[in-house]
Amino acid sequence: MVILNRLPPPQDWKILAQRWGCDRTTLERFYQNKCVPWLRDYCEELIDWL
Repeated sequence: MVILNRLPPPQDWKILAQRWGCDRTTLERFYQNKCVPWLRDYCEELIDWL
């Protein structure tokens, strides 16, 4: 859900944190530490597959 909500047009971290009842900085760190590496790996695999 975090990744989907950050796709263009990205929703503000503050709005997402309020929606999910968590701290904005925690949500940003989760995105940077978990989502961004996964997206990088996925994109590399997708490019290799094409």
